[in-house]
Amino acid sequence: MLALAACGGSDGTSTTGESLSSDSSSEILDSARRETALAYSWAASGQSAPVLLVTAPSYTGTATVTIRGTARDDRGVTRITWFNDRGGIGQATLSGTASGYTWVATSIPLAVGANVIKFVAEDANGSWTMETVNLTRPATAPAPAPAPAPAPAPAPAPAPAPAPAPAPAPAPAPAPAPAPAPAPAPAPAPAPAPAPAPAPAPAPGGAPTYYFSDCQTGAATGCLPGSNANVGTSAQYPKQNLAGINVNALPAGTRLLFARGGSWNHSTIRLDNRNVTAAAPLTFDSYGSGNLPVFRTPANFGFEFGGFGNRDDDRGYTFRNIKLDGVGTGQWGFWLRGMLRDVIIENVEITGFYTAIELQGNDPISHITVRNNNIHRNRGNGIIGNASDSLFEGNTFENNNAVGSTFVHGVYLSSGNGAISNVVFRNNRFVRNSIVGGICTGGNLTVHGRVNGLTIEGNTILQDNASEGCWGISISPYATYANQGFSSLVVRNNNIVNVGNCAVCVTAAPGAIVEGNKSWLNFARGQSTIRLNESEETSDGDLRGPATVRNNLACYTSGSGSFTAPSGSTITGNLTRTGAAASTDACAR
Repeated sequence: MLALAACGGSDGTSTTGESLSSDSSSEILDSARRETALAYSWAASGQSAPVLLVTAPSYTGTATVTIRGTARDDRGVTRITWFNDRGGIGQATLSGTASGYTWVATSIPLAVGANVIKFVAEDANGSWTMETVNLTRPATAPAPAPAPAPAPAPAPAPAPAPAPAPAPAPAPAPAPAPAPAPAPAPAPAPAPAPAPAPAPAPAPGGAPTYYFSDCQTGAATGCLPGSNANVGTSAQYPKQNLAGINVNALPAGTRLLFARGGSWNHSTIRLDNRNVTAAAPLTFDSYGSGNLPVFRTPANFGFEFGGFGNRDDDRGYTFRNIKLDGVGTGQWGFWLRGMLRDVIIENVEITGFYTAIELQGNDPISHITVRNNNIHRNRGNGIIGNASDSLFEGNTFENNNAVGSTFVHGVYLSSGNGAISNVVFRNNRFVRNSIVGGICTGGNLTVHGRVNGLTIEGNTILQDNASEGCWGISISPYATYANQGFSSLVVRNNNIVNVGNCAVCVTAAPGAIVEGNKSWLNFARGQSTIRLNESEETSDGDLRGPATVRNNLACYTSGSGSFTAPSGSTITGNLTRTGAAASTDACAR
């Protein structure tokens, strides 16, 4: 069964083209969740969308299908991505020029039953078009039951024997003892009783610590692998890997320690441990000296939390002093979702993925701490998603968004179609993200949606050169949702160097305080140093009102800047220095 549907738009997407195969530890992705995750970076671009055509496939009920089509766009189609709601994501092979492309997506896996396969074509401006193919894979018909074997022919009756002469009647024998009653048929064996529920987890004081050492590609010289035959409770006799350990049955407070200098060929671990708590978490950490232990993850995710639609309270995970390496093809380093809270990710290096940390859109994620991590050289976003009551502090985001898309960012926080609250970004460094040919063309720190209580302070954004599409700190409603905006917003003491359009741009944040920020510009262009706008949604009166813009400093050895805010705002103490004064005294770096 086949059906085609199509829709187009002037939105950009950060969809990747890497394959996403099923993993024994990861459930099939749900289409609604996948679309929510992908839609984070779709934002209005005001440009025409690519033209995408799908040729109806000749499908014969097989387990995979190949689908072809054509595309065109005056700016050039950069990629065509497919994803199946029953599991799987990949990139079509694209050939041709802007005037006409052909593409083919081979070996798309199909599950038995209905499959909804979406194709998204993107152009160099970030505009996109999507088409949908519906295929139904039939169930395999059972083999017919074999015909019953014919009954054997009856044996011929024997000829009767001649009757013997009658013998004299014997004396009657005494009556025999009655035969014992037949033994009763044995009672059927009872069904085995279900395994008893596991005993409650012991108190954290009695929780185990396990040690692991492996020496796969990238391990340090002198690395010594452990053995899974070891108990693994001492660093002298570590296990090799997690094979045979159910991480979701471990007691509260368990620590899993991995040898520094070691390296593991890693596949997705899905965490849903109901024993652990914020006070006694399940901890992944390192031991020994040397380089961080490396988890090489060429496909899917490093760590995935919960399952689709999971609304059970899930809390208590800590990750410290490890390295996740997607080797250029992994999807997400961490995928946080469900009613997840009390997760700490600190002193972790995350590189080589499309997105380092994915916080699932519209899920009630909260109390997340992301601190002192090195998040670098990921193909897309450093962090994307939503979380309430969360802290992002002391992290370095460097050389992420290698494609330079305007709609991909070092950090992209979005409330989706709901609201989040009490989020802090403090003392992070954003270094040369969204670079193409030495020029920043995309975002650095971007926030969309409705956020009640947002503090952005002490961060540094560093670029060398920038186009119009390079934004410093950008805070605004999402283009497609009404009733969005920001309350209790503070943007304070941030240093922003050589971004393009705007150093600090804020929309729909009555009462916002923007103070003590510095912007440097060393090349000739105009820039909004601080720009505060009223709500883009004219029906949302609660999102209009004055703000405070004070004591900000613009240091322009070249170019020019400005400070603007809604009517009635307090604008005071802001300074612009140019020429030689833009690199001395308060402008010295």
